[in-house]
Amino acid sequence: GPVGENLVENPGLETGDMSGWTTLSSGGDGCNVSAGGHSGDYVLRTSYALCEREQTIDLLASGFTAEALDSAPEIQVSEWFKEIYAGGDVYTFQVQLLDADGAILDSFNGSGTTTGSTGYDDDEWFEVSHSFTSYPSGLRSITIKDRGRDSETWAGYYGVQLDDASV
Repeated sequence: GPVGENLVENPGLETGDMSGWTTLSSGGDGCNVSAGGHSGDYVLRTSYALCEREQTIDLLASGFTAEALDSAPEIQVSEWFKEIYAGGDVYTFQVQLLDADGAILDSFNGSGTTTGSTGYDDDEWFEVSHSFTSYPSGLRSITIKDRGRDSETWAGYYGVQLDDASV
């Protein structure tokens, strides 16, 4: 299988749109793909109501064998987030390891709230990451879900920014 490769389709939105992702909610002024980002040319910006998306990765279709997956190889997942202007903005990075029937074998919930001060000087990118090991056999797909919103409820895109999802 493609060990060492990022399995997320369009992880940094370098297509300039949300292709590869399913938008679950696009609240406030909506989910916005625009210039900027942790790396590359684009980033997902969130507004004053929840912007939420997900993607499911079929590991067999990605080139892994059932035997290789049943050996429970280490799986590293991560995503980069950035607060805009003031702290208190909500972010989530959730990952589920699923068997062939869609039952959850293991999961990670990287949720939080930014804590920076008012202004742009402390708006730095930070990574939320996790490594899965020793999970039950039967892994066949991985679902990632991320979301964010602005706590100040300002019009525009002052919620967290999301970039570079990786599995």
